[in-house]
Amino acid sequence: RIIDFWVRTAMTDSGAPNICYNPAIVGFEPYPLWTRMIADGLEAILDAYVYTGKKQEHHPEWLGFCRQAADWFLSIQNSDGSFYRAYNTDGSMRMDSKANTTSIVRFLVQLYLVTGQEAYRDAAMMAGQWCLDNVYLNMEYRGSTCDNLDIMDNESGIYAMYAFQSLLD
Repeated sequence: RIIDFWVRTAMTDSGAPNICYNPAIVGFEPYPLWTRMIADGLEAILDAYVYTGKKQEHHPEWLGFCRQAADWFLSIQNSDGSFYRAYNTDGSMRMDSKANTTSIVRFLVQLYLVTGQEAYRDAAMMAGQWCLDNVYLNMEYRGSTCDNLDIMDNESGIYAMYAFQSLLD
């Protein structure tokens, strides 16, 4: 029911899901669309889709939600393969740091594995190349925390490992 709630209520007109529902205001907080927070939620929904599918429970609307959000990500991916740290609800850039591009790679790889759509793999590969050149080679493990400035942190290192492992696999 939790996933059904998110799939039913979180999608914005631009194709990106909202990220922080507040029951006290019966709506979503007016937060930026943080790349990392969106990716975390999408991974969970896609994992649930795969898990329930193995149990013969089918939720095509969950996959549709993931695909709509992934298509939004593909439409805003920078030509160098990167993504910005945060966006406005209209899809425009909110924070120009690209350091946590690593956050979306694992989701795009998993969605490619589930759907076979090469556009998701290609986007993940482009983002991965950007991460190799700009995150790994420059030791720029920063930006994955949404509650801090664009600082170096252990979460960014972990998300880089997730990204590179998923691409390697």
